[in-house]
Amino acid sequence: MKKFKIRMFIVLTSIQGMQFISPCIAAEDAFIISQQRTIHISPIFQSWAADQGETISEFSTLAMVYFPLNDRMGMSVMSSQAMVSSDISTKLSGLTDTQVNMNYYSEKMSTLVSLGVNLPTGKKMLTANQFTTSYLISLKQYNFRVPNFGQGLNISPGLSWAYPVRETFVIGIGISYQYRGPFTPFESMTGQYDPGEEILITGGADLRISETATCAADIVYTSYGKDKLDGQETFQSGNKFITTVQLKINAGYNEFRLLGCYRTKDKNQIAIAGGFLPDEQKTIPDQLDILGQYRFRWGQGHYTSLIGEMRFYNKTSIWGKTNILTLGVAPEFTLSPRVRMPVRLKYSIGNIDNGSKLSGIEIGLGLHFAF
Repeated sequence: MKKFKIRMFIVLTSIQGMQFISPCIAAEDAFIISQQRTIHISPIFQSWAADQGETISEFSTLAMVYFPLNDRMGMSVMSSQAMVSSDISTKLSGLTDTQVNMNYYSEKMSTLVSLGVNLPTGKKMLTANQFTTSYLISLKQYNFRVPNFGQGLNISPGLSWAYPVRETFVIGIGISYQYRGPFTPFESMTGQYDPGEEILITGGADLRISETATCAADIVYTSYGKDKLDGQETFQSGNKFITTVQLKINAGYNEFRLLGCYRTKDKNQIAIAGGFLPDEQKTIPDQLDILGQYRFRWGQGHYTSLIGEMRFYNKTSIWGKTNILTLGVAPEFTLSPRVRMPVRLKYSIGNIDNGSKLSGIEIGLGLHFAF
């Protein structure tokens, strides 16, 4: 029964496809909504350098608190702080928005109801130079943990439902809507920028192949409304598809994961002469990720993960075709029955089709408290 509940949870959360998903359920928890209160603090340093000498770095600290309200409802609050420096743009630092997420699980209906709220506590009204830096950290190829700082008030209700076809096979569907409120991204701006609303539809499945192996898959479709500037429609983001497949094999305390994820986005549309015309080229690259991880136990409650990642980005109007290989190690130390310290070390190398090369490092250290 416990393993069955875990598979139900995997499907419910994977099909949720929400922007504000809290890790409110632990696989070892017998409840769908975890009853373990936690605090997680995770500073991380990420830096990229091009072979021409340009560098861009980000130091961020994420803080998250999760607590159950009862055995069917949980709530999390998360925010970050980041400092960005680069020799090709100005420095930028500040808080990000605060994200509050609530989940309610109905066992009778096998349904997870969610409400995510993005509170506009982050840095906004940037100078022109700071806005350039903000644009740079948003580029997918860098994969910075904090890709932006402040937005407007966002409200995102969602509903996901899972159905056990049989004990070894669970399917589900979900839908969410995101209201995105207006805000002022940079100073001296005339009027406010009002991002279009989003509708997200998801489907997922989880199959137990054997006693030690499972396979999960999900697909996410996102449709975007038209953005407005000072009340006038100016831009519409292209629709997005994400397909993910994951294989997980357990052997005692050890675990192997292999994940493939493909993201594609239609061309954006710009308002011209009273109508909307698509861009000549995509500005957001199609992306394929292949991730492998082997996690093994050593000592009493200590674990280490060996990580390999390959990320492939298609050519866009602003960036050439790029391939990135990442190798990493992530030990996790158990300091006490209620305190864990995860560590993450990664090194990346990348090639761009114009002959340029990239290299990156990632160093993270965290503390996870259970109480």
